[in-house]
Amino acid sequence: MDRNEWGEGSYAEPCREFGFGMYEAVRDNLCDEPESGWPLNDGPKDVGLGPYEYTEDAKY
Repeated sequence: MDRNEWGEGSYAEPCREFGFGMYEAVRDNLCDEPESGWPLNDGPKDVGLGPYEYTEDAKY
């Protein structure tokens, strides 16, 4: 099994490098921003989880 399958799917996924940038780009181009502004995107750190260590020899 390929260890790097992140780009093989058809989903927009947040990542450590760009965060929620892909979600925000799609949203900004397809939607009108509400008067109250966009809701915040929560990640693991925002809810008290992580940080998670990812190593080259991690077993999936």
